[in-house]
Amino acid sequence: MAVLATSIASPVLAFIIFLVLSAVYPSGGRGWTLGDLPAALAIVAIWAPAFALIPAGILGVLMERPKARAAIRRRAAGFVPFTLFSVFAAAALSFLLRIVLNLSNAIYPLVDAFSLGLYSIVGLCSGISWWLFVVLPGRRMTR
Repeated sequence: MAVLATSIASPVLAFIIFLVLSAVYPSGGRGWTLGDLPAALAIVAIWAPAFALIPAGILGVLMERPKARAAIRRRAAGFVPFTLFSVFAAAALSFLLRIVLNLSNAIYPLVDAFSLGLYSIVGLCSGISWWLFVVLPGRRMTR
């Protein structure tokens, strides 16, 4: 459930960030218009399962599940460190992917701010989702 919540929340959050950034920094002298909104929403609806589900699943299996078990056992583990660790793990996953892409074809840059930002958003949503859907209910059940 937390992985699915992450895969839906990540593109929505990225869409909101892009809307705000495009309103503040319009490219080519043209910002968002009302006609652009349906197309952008369609892209977000397609992007959710296509992009965010894979890194959310990888983070969930490799990192979030063991981290959630530890956070349930240790009541002192807080929300902010739990979530920040998820963001850093997602950024590391992005960097590992960029290394593989760079080794397979040198035209891909090793550091890509856009990819890093998107993976960081996935990490943020993953940490929040796992905290809300796994850690908090797990702590309530072990009282």
